[in-house]
Amino acid sequence: MNNSDIVRIENKIIKKGTYVIRWNVTRVCNYNCDFCIQGNKEQHIKDSKNESLDLRNNILDKIILYIENNLNSKYDILHFYLIGGEVTILKDIFNIMNKLINCKFDGLIKFNITTNMSADKKILKQFVKMFKKLKNREINFSCSYYKAYTNEKEFINKVKILNNKQNIKTTINIPLIEDIDYDLYLDFKNKYSKNFKVEFVPIRNYKKSISDKVKNELNKNPSNRIMVVTKDGKAHYFSKTNIFSMSINKTHNFNPSGFICDAGINSIAISNIGDVYRCNENINTKLGNILNDNICKITKKFICNAKSCNCSTLYKVIEKK
Repeated sequence: MNNSDIVRIENKIIKKGTYVIRWNVTRVCNYNCDFCIQGNKEQHIKDSKNESLDLRNNILDKIILYIENNLNSKYDILHFYLIGGEVTILKDIFNIMNKLINCKFDGLIKFNITTNMSADKKILKQFVKMFKKLKNREINFSCSYYKAYTNEKEFINKVKILNNKQNIKTTINIPLIEDIDYDLYLDFKNKYSKNFKVEFVPIRNYKKSISDKVKNELNKNPSNRIMVVTKDGKAHYFSKTNIFSMSINKTHNFNPSGFICDAGINSIAISNIGDVYRCNENINTKLGNILNDNICKITKKFICNAKSCNCSTLYKVIEKK
């Protein structure tokens, strides 16, 4: 199977009436994982030098204007992902959250923060207090367990602070780099799945190859399905989080060049310096900078020219031209 055999790729996780904003709030992180899920660590350190409190505040104000002018009353749900880096170490994180919580969006805003759970317990309790009894505002913490940095007992105790609180949900994520990490995931699932949602996160920058056995287990996960439809009418299912990094790139030589994509119609991605993209900081889909350009809601699909897809997490539909 190659590009010419594929009719479309689709993931229907985004429901009608839902919009997604992914803001890479910061490149700064207090961990130094050599497999960094966000990519090249040295590049992140370089990119973070342009960050400042004033810059983030200006970007935030523009994002709020975008929500209020382009999304409010047009969508029922806004998924807002705050990613990094490690956003919980920012001094202005609660200023950011307060402004977003109180922006004019009459529907439901579902926030998601990806964190290594290194934050002090006082910080976590402040999040709990902030979201207590809010109307139409929820938050999910994707809590990543890094065994090289984190004590399991302390990590779980921190998750307990957030878990089962009104308007707050938690997910424990186990980064999957090699087979032994899948065993760690199974161990966590056996210990904690009664009280917490436990998932694995395949890392793109694999240090070692994952065995076929584990790959098959990944693709069985029903919550992570992407469907590839070929010209012969057959449907092939793959794990959402590893489809392009593991399944497609290796076995199908797929790249989206020449395919029509709807990335950006119901989602945008914003970098730490305000650059706006249809998808995850893909230079081929850059729309401008939110500080300097009039970024309007996209209504039309586009022909993607990227050599490889890097925005599968935004749940798009691709069709061949």
